[in-house]
Amino acid sequence: MPLLEMNHISKRFGAVQALQDVSLTLEAGEVLGIVGENGAGKSTLIKILGGAYQPDAGTINLNGNPVAISNPEIGLNLGIAVIYQELSLVPGLSVAENLFLGHLPQQGFAVNRAELMQRSLKLLDRIHLNVKPRQRVADLRIDVRQLIEVGKALSRDVRVLVMDEPTSSLNEEEVQNLFAVVRHLLEDGVAVIYISHQLEEVFEICTRVMVLRDGREIDTRPIADWTPDQIVEAMVDRPIEDFYPKADVPIGDVILQVSDLSLSDRVENATFAVRSGEIVGLGGLPGSGITEVAQIIAGIRRPTGGSMTLQGQPYVPKSPRSAIRSHVGYVPEDRKEQGLFLEFTIRRNIALSILSKLSKFGVVNNAATKQIAQRAVADYRIKAPGIDAPVNSLSGGNQQKVLLARVGQAKPKLMVMNDPTRGIDVGAKVEVYDRIGEFVRQGGAVVWLSSELPELIGISDRIVVFREGHQMADIPRSDFSQNIIMSYAAGTTSGRNKE
Repeated sequence: MPLLEMNHISKRFGAVQALQDVSLTLEAGEVLGIVGENGAGKSTLIKILGGAYQPDAGTINLNGNPVAISNPEIGLNLGIAVIYQELSLVPGLSVAENLFLGHLPQQGFAVNRAELMQRSLKLLDRIHLNVKPRQRVADLRIDVRQLIEVGKALSRDVRVLVMDEPTSSLNEEEVQNLFAVVRHLLEDGVAVIYISHQLEEVFEICTRVMVLRDGREIDTRPIADWTPDQIVEAMVDRPIEDFYPKADVPIGDVILQVSDLSLSDRVENATFAVRSGEIVGLGGLPGSGITEVAQIIAGIRRPTGGSMTLQGQPYVPKSPRSAIRSHVGYVPEDRKEQGLFLEFTIRRNIALSILSKLSKFGVVNNAATKQIAQRAVADYRIKAPGIDAPVNSLSGGNQQKVLLARVGQAKPKLMVMNDPTRGIDVGAKVEVYDRIGEFVRQGGAVVWLSSELPELIGISDRIVVFREGHQMADIPRSDFSQNIIMSYAAGTTSGRNKE
């Protein structure tokens, strides 16, 4: 008998069918991976399991017995704990207080501190974490906090542990530490549901994998019966060879000319051109100067030397607003901190870049903002209950599409994009690639950076490689290979190959 069964679960939010007839089983001591693009229904499914949402249809069985999980506290009491991507710890409290938050051991009307310390030490030993129970969580690294979140779940005698993107802020060593803890939990009979965009992690830790798409179960198989390409194809519903949809666009006149651009000791004498219909990638290792080059073009930084022209005219942006007025759009690396107003609605975010055109005597034309937002939601395929939904209620991929839609409202001729697919799933990435392709098909030009070399190669027409602030090569698409690009970026190939 499975430890957990979710049978024919459905859930609708307004016009959006978030889940449709989804079922899963989970055995004790196994890890079920759930993968799918943003908006596929993963978060809705685990929120129903954890008691945060109630299903419109379907049942949940635990050890063969039907259960009604009407709120998260009931879920915890049943042994079902969900660790969300955004940690729920209280930084100002101690490790021990966080571990047993909500059910601190009592002695009369006071907390039994001696018992709290004793129980905390046992729990910390179980998750192999060498910290002091009295330490403040605010003073600990993010990977330690992630393990404390696991310990907090285990303090409830958890039988089913759900982990939603648990490694998004961890490095490789920290990921392996977390996996070691998970494997010990499996030996104790705990069952784990693991949600991640990182397929290499899914193949390392999961025993079975379920793919969701558009709120439906596409397939569930043992991990040995999947390949990464098969999972990606199931997620995005297209052959893997179409994953990087390169637009076949004629290259036109020069839009941007960068000449001997410098920034103190960060960048020296960068020189390249970007033409209409062209996607130029900036490649290099961290600290290579490519971020600074992009920020200079976008008006975020002021160069200390060199010059730029935009469509043949001198281009000297003094600020991002100045760049926007010159029809240069910028998609920042961190959409949450630098790109979007998360508490604002979709409509308000999209209208911000052209607010002056939508208002008269300080009064905003609501009918116009509604029309623009509705068209953007349709054009960019943003999955949301409506244009007045707050942006922070959307998945990461849909948030990114809101940002792209807002930047696009200003009708830029040149788009500067800093890692535009970072932190979104493969399905949303393909949609971003499609938007980039559509932009250059309409005559636009793109300068972009990516932390993923395969996508930089897959989408770019040329890649300008930097190392320690120096431009090392300007490589045409016909010469692309990971080895060549990395040899220039790492300095194993000397010389300077300019177009």
